[in-house]
Amino acid sequence: MKVAIAGSTGFIGRNTVAKFAKEGIEVHALLRNTSEVEQKRKVLENLGAKPFIVDYFTPSSVAHALSEVDVLLHVAGASSQSVHTNFEESNVLLTKNVVTACLLANVKKIVYNSGLGVNQETTQCYFISKYRCEIIIKQSGLEYVIFRPSYIVGVGDEFSEYLLQNILGDKPIPIFGSGEYRIQPVFVDDVTEIYLRCVKGVAGWNKTFDLVGAKIVSFKDYITLLASALHKKPVFSYVSLEEALRDAMRPSSERKTNPYMSVDELDVLISDFVSDATPLERAFGLKLTPLEEIVKRIAYHFSKRS
Repeated sequence: MKVAIAGSTGFIGRNTVAKFAKEGIEVHALLRNTSEVEQKRKVLENLGAKPFIVDYFTPSSVAHALSEVDVLLHVAGASSQSVHTNFEESNVLLTKNVVTACLLANVKKIVYNSGLGVNQETTQCYFISKYRCEIIIKQSGLEYVIFRPSYIVGVGDEFSEYLLQNILGDKPIPIFGSGEYRIQPVFVDDVTEIYLRCVKGVAGWNKTFDLVGAKIVSFKDYITLLASALHKKPVFSYVSLEEALRDAMRPSSERKTNPYMSVDELDVLISDFVSDATPLERAFGLKLTPLEEIVKRIAYHFSKRS
């Protein structure tokens, strides 16, 4: 079996490349021609993939990398906007182009990462772009599975790493607003296993699933769980939503609260979208890893590196 992965160099992509290669799947890892391309190429080769440098805005370039591929796993895109990156190009147009590339290369199946909270009534810019991507895929004639993920976490994920750095350094962690808005973290190892079963057709095609963890927690409680795994007590610094929004509008180098939190990412964090994990477990025949176990693994590996 051959699977191409768009977005192969990100956290989700790298973990999926490693999982698929270990399972004997031939992986065509798509990557952009950036200044770090040779370094990323070596990483992907070491993980067992065949790297292909592509221009996502030239469908024929992507189609070349999809030769004889059975399924395209599309996890590429942007989670925030700037004057250099916007959702229309990085999410919508990119998806339109990879769908065109699939049709050119006679790839008949696509698996896509959308977002938890995507629906036809949304007013959030990020979710609007993801909804439009879903429509492009559904109208393409390709067989598809669309996942709507919550926060995908694991060893090295940016979301948890920032929190762990502050916890271990006894630094205050900014809490935007109440901190009671809920999240539903899902373990990256579970995600890659679900992707594996998905491309093998375990759940069938032309379906949409919320890709969520087994437990719903508030943002504050997730931080507390991480801290507990490090035998620490978190220190919270409460920031009003007005102040947080104003700070997120600044360049990352000038932000006073969280340098990684853009306006779009703040918007998603406080949106409080959750779901039922049971349909996911039933469809793919697995039991999701308990959240307490996930945070212990993340914290253990983080503390070993620090």
